Amino acid sequence: MAELGTAGIASVEKLMRHYSSRGVFFIRRDAEAGWGIRTTFLDFDYGDKPSASE
Repeated sequence: MAELGTAGIASVEKLMRHYSSRGVFFIRRDAEAGWGIRTTFLDFDYGDKPSASE
């Protein structure tokens, strides 16, 4: 429901708390870009392949 935009705000806030506690940070939209996320558990760039040790 959150992905479809039909979830209530309480459900969305619960999901955000869940992901935030696991190292996902939500970046607010601004005049230049939309919403985004940042993680603390990935150490490679989007599109790059992780090394064999990961």
